[in-house]
Amino acid sequence: MRQQESEVAAKFIFGRLDIHDFRVCINLGCGDIESLRKKKPWIDEQIFDRLRNAGLCVINVDQSKHAGVDVVCDLESADAFEFIFKLPAPRLLILANVVEHLPESSRDQILRRLCSSMRAEDALLITAPFDYPYHPDPIDTMFRPSPPELAKTIPLKWIEQTIVSAGSYKQEFLSMSPLKQLRKLIRPFWPLQSRGSWRRSLRILWLFKSYRITVMLGVKQP
Repeated sequence: MRQQESEVAAKFIFGRLDIHDFRVCINLGCGDIESLRKKKPWIDEQIFDRLRNAGLCVINVDQSKHAGVDVVCDLESADAFEFIFKLPAPRLLILANVVEHLPESSRDQILRRLCSSMRAEDALLITAPFDYPYHPDPIDTMFRPSPPELAKTIPLKWIEQTIVSAGSYKQEFLSMSPLKQLRKLIRPFWPLQSRGSWRRSLRILWLFKSYRITVMLGVKQP
């Protein structure tokens, strides 16, 4: 999560949920936890440390066995969410910037299975890029949903939803040397580069506009 995105997510979680009623937080598609803690310490500070202090057990889930990952599973697997049924309810599920990395052919099915794994009063915090550059991990389908688009796929009671402006490429660009800045500016025009490399080079467009992120909080109804 980018910092402004994390701030809004925390506002939704701690402002709209009676968090002390929850037993477990399941962080789906968590990635390399140790690396994220170094690069983006605000995520723990604003969300996960506060959840732990409120008495929740935070369970990190990813398809790769990074340090700090508690459950290894492939979200495309038919039984990917079976472990959730064994956890005490109500549960808070977090799916942050994952949907754009799911294959288009199975994305909606994965989200429906996730919803089916939730019990009444479970909550889901989901974030997704809305206006954001190409960033494969390992793929990026360029799925850039608005809140209404996500709401159609995941039938929850959506109690908060917004699109957050979350900085731009400008800060990163200004930290570069003049030579590197020049390379970034001309990179989109380089011939003989792969399509993926060219798409990544288009991040330069976000010098002139904000990254925007969809952030939503929903609750499973009885």
